[in-house]
Amino acid sequence: MNLSSIVQQTENSVSCEIEEQTVLLNVEAGKYHGFNEVASKIWQLIETPLKISQICDQLTDEFDISKEECESEVVVFLKRLNDAGLITLSR
Repeated sequence: MNLSSIVQQTENSVSCEIEEQTVLLNVEAGKYHGFNEVASKIWQLIETPLKISQICDQLTDEFDISKEECESEVVVFLKRLNDAGLITLSR
């Protein structure tokens, strides 16, 4: 996974927003996930295929975070989503 990788939500999950957070159910695994405001924004952005670099561009515009820190943290978060089977990844 790198900044030019393209990610998108899989179809095996259901999510809803509660205030500024997202609650997600992985239907296949039967596991719930809770996302904070930034993670919720990432989840919204990847409803359609998007490069990781584009995700970071939008996050650095909206939140007070450096590009380097954003890239590092987004990749870690997306790896977790990928390991949980919640996103598809193409290079």
